[in-house]
Amino acid sequence: MNRFSRFFISSPTKSARQKRLAFDSLELRETPAARLGLFSSQVNYIQTTFNGSSNLIRVQVPAETPSTPPVVVPPPALPTFDLNAASDTGILGDHATSLVSVTLSGTTSPNTTVKLLQTNATVQSDTQGIFSFTAVPLATASTSFTVRATGPTGVSRSSSQTIVKTAAPTILSALAPVSLPAGDSTTLDLADNFDDADITNSLVRLNTSLGPVNIELLDRQAPQTVANFFNYVEDGKYTDAIFHRSAKLSGGTPFVLQGGGFSFETNPSSIAAIPTDPAVQNEPDATNRSNLRGTVAMAKLGGNPNSATNQFFFNLSDNASILDGQNGGFTVFARTASPADQAIVDELAAIPTQNQGSAAALPVAQQGVFGEIPLRNYTGTSFPTDTTATNYALITGATIVRRTEELTWSVTSNTNVAVATPSIADNRLTIQAIAGQTGSAMITVRATDRAGNFVESNVTVNVTSTPPD
Repeated sequence: MNRFSRFFISSPTKSARQKRLAFDSLELRETPAARLGLFSSQVNYIQTTFNGSSNLIRVQVPAETPSTPPVVVPPPALPTFDLNAASDTGILGDHATSLVSVTLSGTTSPNTTVKLLQTNATVQSDTQGIFSFTAVPLATASTSFTVRATGPTGVSRSSSQTIVKTAAPTILSALAPVSLPAGDSTTLDLADNFDDADITNSLVRLNTSLGPVNIELLDRQAPQTVANFFNYVEDGKYTDAIFHRSAKLSGGTPFVLQGGGFSFETNPSSIAAIPTDPAVQNEPDATNRSNLRGTVAMAKLGGNPNSATNQFFFNLSDNASILDGQNGGFTVFARTASPADQAIVDELAAIPTQNQGSAAALPVAQQGVFGEIPLRNYTGTSFPTDTTATNYALITGATIVRRTEELTWSVTSNTNVAVATPSIADNRLTIQAIAGQTGSAMITVRATDRAGNFVESNVTVNVTSTPPD
């Protein structure tokens, strides 16, 4: 059987064999496609019989058309937004403003529909994905807004932001008129005359040698005392301050742990008095701020209710019956923030005390001060010159953890500079009557909050002749 017998039943002639050979040379061959590594077509041959002759028929099979993958449209980018810079009247990025109508701006995917759900306003982001909603009302002190970005396929993504509307400062009480002899001066504490509804309880951390103690300040309940305490904290005066007194009642009941008046100094080792600011007005409130365990109050001089400066103490027990009525009442201005903070205070108070009140190396001004001073592992004989920082119950630093609002003060006008000169340091206004001059002046004081809101109050100053010697 020759090589062509599988295709033919009868023996072909020479011309037929040549014809068959022409067909046979293309049998089951394929033509490569020009692109994509696919076949554009396929050639097949089918054997048929017609009139007793066997024939091959060439069949061109069209190639399959490659399917086009579906276009995947991603969802829009998660929208982010906040107050527009022009609407942010406070610290940029604090989500707070004093305005009643604001602009909210943000970003998402370009050319995306964005809706503000609270107002139903709809805008289109630009080619950079930026969008803005204008004239958005702020009706309450704190408003949560939600924006929804919707893509062309209907898929949407949303995000929310809370915007706070800050309150403006207010005048609690008008500044009282001042009468001064020429050449004399007086100082007014402004913290008692102004208020702001945005002020809440602040938080200060005292880092001590035994761990951090967080205290919550009662800003609006004892405004002058809290402002006074902040002045010392912000000036860094409590860095390396010591607790110089750990007192107990008869029977050994813990009484108070007192500090803030002295700091430990090195090279050489000594104890230095911390410089004081002017004394603060007493602000006792036995009903709402009693001297109970865990509270913090100001220390002061005996027989002088308005003499508190830099020293403060922790109440280690319920001392209301002793301190709420003594010497005009002791002003409670803070409290330990948690049981963990109180535990550190108790550890500090548990440090053994020594009587170093008459130590020969102490300066005269400090004699009798350190009769109940807590000292760790101190066995020296020349207190305080042979002590180290590790011997003391030490405050290594004080930092402000939380302060939601604060006021700053300034003098905006003085109608008669010839008779009086005003100046402000922290929250205190000092008026200096000019020697040899008499007359009156109207001084305007402005209280400004972080957002730039302000209120003004006037104080009338009357300068009289210098009283005779």
